[in-house]
Amino acid sequence: MDHPSPPQEDANTIPKRTTPTWDMELLLSGATVFALFQAAQAMLAGGAYLLPRLQDNVAMLASLLFTYGFGGLILLALTFALHLTIRAYWVALIGMNSVFPGGVRMDAFKSGPLAKDILNRRWQSMEVAIERADNAATIVFGIGVSIVLVLVPVSLGVTLMFAVVTLVGWATGLQKYFMEMMLGLMALLFLPYMLAAGFDKA
Repeated sequence: MDHPSPPQEDANTIPKRTTPTWDMELLLSGATVFALFQAAQAMLAGGAYLLPRLQDNVAMLASLLFTYGFGGLILLALTFALHLTIRAYWVALIGMNSVFPGGVRMDAFKSGPLAKDILNRRWQSMEVAIERADNAATIVFGIGVSIVLVLVPVSLGVTLMFAVVTLVGWATGLQKYFMEMMLGLMALLFLPYMLAAGFDKA
């Protein structure tokens, strides 16, 4: 019994194996990348104005939060800009595949046999190139979202620890031991996790 061959994909449509969230990725990256660069510029100007006017522990906390926030904004903006670049390459490949279905015909090149042999060995099918570009764009987008998911909890945790240590210092009159208390609280919170992770890895 003959089995019907799978239908061929139309070169004028988006491949069926395309990441289903590609349109949302483009929407989010395109809407936020320029705003992120502007926000980073505004944050840098605000930090240059505010940080020199703070003192003691408040200045320390503000500097720490500024470092996390500004670094996070720059990383996120660069990640989404890279995502848009890869998506643009992906769109170009799809457009090229609609003009040259199945890829460029190597036999049409007016070159010598050695050049044709090198091109044939290095050339990959359009379907493979499109899928790789699609996967790379989605991975970069996921990295950008992961940066947010990591930096936001860290910033909130550092702020909360600072508030607790400051209140304890004011209540006990031990403000001069602020750094020691901060390091002790960080060790109390993170050391058990580090030990458990090391034990689990071993």
